[in-house]
Amino acid sequence: MSCCGALEKDLHITHYGNQVLHDSRLKESSHLDMAEDADEEDENDADAHHRDAKKSVVVKSDAKQDVVSSDSLPWDIASVEDCQLLKIHRLNDWDFPIFDLADSCHSDILSKVAYTLFMEVGLFETFRIPVTPFLHYFHSLELGYREKPYHNRIHATDVLHGVYYLTTQPIPGFTQVTTSNMFSRNGSSSDSECETAERSHLTERANSFVAEDYGIMGGNFPALELMALYTAAAMHDYDHPGRTNAFLVATNAPQAVLYNDRSVLENHHAAQAWSLFLSDPKFNFLCGLDAAEFKRFRFLVIENILATDLKRHFEILAEFNAKANDEEAVGLDWTAETDRLLAMQMVIKLADINGPAKTFPLHHQWTERISEEFYEQGDEEMSRGMPISPYMDRRSPQLAKLQETFINHLVSPLCNAMVTAGLIPGTWVEEEESEDDEVSGNSDTDKADSAAKDTEDETDGELESLVVMKTKKKPRKINCILTKNMKENHEWWVAKIQEEEKQKVAMELAEEKKQESEPVEMEPIKEEAESQASSNSTPGTPTREAPPSPDKVPTAVTKDPTTSSQHTVPPAVTQSPHTDSNQPQVT
Repeated sequence: MSCCGALEKDLHITHYGNQVLHDSRLKESSHLDMAEDADEEDENDADAHHRDAKKSVVVKSDAKQDVVSSDSLPWDIASVEDCQLLKIHRLNDWDFPIFDLADSCHSDILSKVAYTLFMEVGLFETFRIPVTPFLHYFHSLELGYREKPYHNRIHATDVLHGVYYLTTQPIPGFTQVTTSNMFSRNGSSSDSECETAERSHLTERANSFVAEDYGIMGGNFPALELMALYTAAAMHDYDHPGRTNAFLVATNAPQAVLYNDRSVLENHHAAQAWSLFLSDPKFNFLCGLDAAEFKRFRFLVIENILATDLKRHFEILAEFNAKANDEEAVGLDWTAETDRLLAMQMVIKLADINGPAKTFPLHHQWTERISEEFYEQGDEEMSRGMPISPYMDRRSPQLAKLQETFINHLVSPLCNAMVTAGLIPGTWVEEEESEDDEVSGNSDTDKADSAAKDTEDETDGELESLVVMKTKKKPRKINCILTKNMKENHEWWVAKIQEEEKQKVAMELAEEKKQESEPVEMEPIKEEAESQASSNSTPGTPTREAPPSPDKVPTAVTKDPTTSSQHTVPPAVTQSPHTDSNQPQVT
């Protein structure tokens, strides 16, 4: 069955049941062929659940008319279309005002952003996703995020927005892959009918930038992998308790015992999010996938979530640099599944810790939130009698040091690696704009190579906002909002640390001067003591002589029975029952 001419521009009708979508793979044609699949017996529970929610008919042209279902939606789709903050031109901004959207959407923020982004990149159309199960699942998912200062549904939405931005915005000099298997939705080179499907919408969009020497990373991912990346971002901190892995291990928390102290939180997030999906057929928005696609999708989601464990940070970073940035590296092979997975893991990792790369007001608010969550853990550690973890003692805050260290040791190396590999969105700097720039462009290839290597080897966390890159034509500079923000934020925290150090030194000096200016109490001289004793005596009572001061008490001389040398023995002080108890007596 072929689509009519009115559907030639992204209007696809999908029938659920035993029908599977096939793509002609013709680059110049948008016609969609559909054929009936023979019924197959499901052989396991996962497959049975996977095919157990086929109620809806989806028509992509109008989301409000997409759903024909007896189930009610968690919110009105019209509210998405009416929300100005959810307009795609706003979502294409790296410094997207996420907290303004949270104030507007409240508990629906994750599901509304997920719906908007899945629709924007064509995933509903590509995988025949029924809207009703999709909204039910993502709304239940966002409600499962606890009300923690940092690890909440707002953070999950921010990470989802981050992976969307990094995979959809133009990257200067990015090489767009155009092999035939990249046009399929699962990226497989197999000729099996169930694996031939339509190409990602981003691939078509990416091709429009080739003439301008730009590319889009998402265009190099099969649609299945892109959907897995976005879903992993939404799931990645599900049911986060607001405590670190180290805390859960130290307290023998049930999650730590269950996962043998290894990537405790990340395993928990993935397992609980998938348990939610499998708990009710009404959540099955993946009913358009065949068994092989579902299996790979689940694998990719889990791998991406587990990559967010910061204990694996340098392991993943080293593997990426070895393939993409080291002197003998051949670069990422976009036709290899393992290399694409590595790229996805780098993307979700950067999106997960993107706070320092945001404009300062956003960055500062995220900083305040993570600090409060840390302090809550520190409070519990103190109440349990445990040592308080670094940066988690609210009695001695070290906010500036925390962020400077975080940027310097974690975020900066990660972002540097992505910049050096040419995987960060940005814009080319025109030659006339760069003539007077502090970072001047070089036509010499070796100089460009050196500049890129210097960027990779930076360890002090300071990033240049204009990065020298080498392309096939000549080295050029790009303007990157992520590195610009990070550089400015890092400089602000360094200045804050210096200011705090100066204040600390000034306070110490002031305390020393205060101690020096205070009068020192002296012992009264002998005459004053005698006069005071005389004035205090009762008439007719003999005046008692004041005892000699200890340094004037005569000492007895004795001999050591084992040696011939003499030793001075301090006088013994005893208490006489017939004398004033305040007066020591010499015997």
